[in-house]
Amino acid sequence: MKEEIMTALQKSADTRFKLLKLAGFAVMGGIVGYGVGWLLVDYVELPALDGLGWSDAVALIVAMMLAAGGLSVLAASRNGRALAAATSADAPAGPTEVRDMRLQGAVLVLSGLLLLRRLWRSCPATPPPS
Repeated sequence: MKEEIMTALQKSADTRFKLLKLAGFAVMGGIVGYGVGWLLVDYVELPALDGLGWSDAVALIVAMMLAAGGLSVLAASRNGRALAAATSADAPAGPTEVRDMRLQGAVLVLSGLLLLRRLWRSCPATPPPS
């Protein structure tokens, strides 16, 4: 019984550590993302997204998630064993399964890029500095 209590306490500590680590990564990601956005607007002279409506902002987030998800699926489909581990399969993925995953990844990337292209055309451009 004493071992069961220690195991439960240990799992609780592991969960707490994982949540703290996740929160730390979220804070670091926010800081790095803000810095990269600032650099892109000021030095690369990409248009600022100040005049972007809420629906366009949500569409931008969805487009980036589609593209990132597609790239991760394409990366995971390079190795049949890793693909089987990611999908909880018993055996390594066969050639048709790998092909199907690659096609799904390509569709995700293309759909994200098409949505980004649509947003890029409707994005309010910042006036050039005078």
